[in-house]
Parts: sequence; C-alpha cells; structure tokens
Amino acid sequence: MKGLNGAYAAGVLKKAASGKIKAKEACAKLGISRQHLWRTVKKFEEEGKDCLAHGNSGKPSPKKTDKATTETIANLYKGEYGGFSIRDLREKLWVLHGIEIPYSVLHWILSEAGISSPQGAEKAERKGESHPSRPRRESFIEWKLFLPFLVI
Repeated sequence: MKGLNGAYAAGVLKKAASGKIKAKEACAKLGISRQHLWRTVKKFEEEGKDCLAHGNSGKPSPKKTDKATTETIANLYKGEYGGFSIRDLREKLWVLHGIEIPYSVLHWILSEAGISSPQGAEKAERKGESHPSRPRRESFIEWKLFLPFLVI
C-alpha cells in the first residue's frame, strides 16, 4: 500500500470486505499479500481510515538534532570559532566539546542561523573579479585570415 492514495485504498478494502471484489484482485491493486490484506481489513473496520496512515507520521525524526545543540553550535561559531571553516569547526566541536555532528548537518545549522563559511565568502568576492573577456571578431574576413594557420 506504499505510495497509494488513502481514499483509493479505503475503497478497495471496503469492496474486499463486502465481497464485491475477490481478495486476489484487491491484493493486486494494493500490492500486498493476502494475509496482510485481511489483517488490514480487520484493522480498517475497527479504526477506520486512520489505520492506513504510517505509524511515524506526525512525529519528529529520531535523528533530528535538538534545538539546544543547534543553538550551542551557532553561539560557539559566532563567538570563539568565528573564522573557522566548517570542517575545522566540526573537528573542534568533537574534540573540545564532545559534540559529534555530520558535516552536512553542521552546514545546514550554520546556514539556518544566517552564517556562511569564510571560504564561501571568499568565493563570492572572487566571483566578480574574473578577467575581462576577449573582444569578439568583427567579421568573417578575420576568420578567413586566421583559418590557414589552423591545423585540423
């Protein structure tokens, strides 16, 4: 039933429970086994459409970094680790403060706090300093003069 519309699945379960469609057909439509179909039909009759929702829906992820840790990291970067790159900050957090956090999560925390890495700021500054582009050739005649020197 993964990826199916709840109303569609509810309709198929009702038809299977009433006998309007065969269990084999209901299993094919929902992509589940016959045993799971009857287990779900029983649960559907007891609880209604709520049984079709995943058990973890509406709950925060257990992997989510807690708010106190994110605030601590942002304050440490704003304070004593101001000029550090994200990799260096990650190492200092792990060695000195015992906070082990993935690079991508640390990058996300800092960007949510409105902080960018010093390397990112340098790249932004350099972006405007590219060398000027070569002027375009005026006409095809200049190309004709240049063509004999090309080796193909």
